[in-house]
Amino acid sequence: MPRWDHEIRIKELWAAEADDDDMQAIEVAPQVAERLRAFAKRIESKKPFLASEIENIADEFADVPETDKPERAFNDILDGLYDLADANRIWVA
Repeated sequence: MPRWDHEIRIKELWAAEADDDDMQAIEVAPQVAERLRAFAKRIESKKPFLASEIENIADEFADVPETDKPERAFNDILDGLYDLADANRIWVA
């Protein structure tokens, strides 16, 4: 049996060396939200509760551009995504 049941690919969305981390968070967060929503839609029929949790996290990412400290908000939400993913055998790559 594989270690991970699912995979969400988001890491390629941001650059390792960005000039402005807040600006990068503002630009990338909506893209992450979009990918999370697509993932939630794929699993909705089999795992409705997990899909709902992923949707909630997607909503948080979508709100990042409106926050006072976008990079901090992005990283805090990302931590929550990793926790949820680990608990549900989802590889965030």
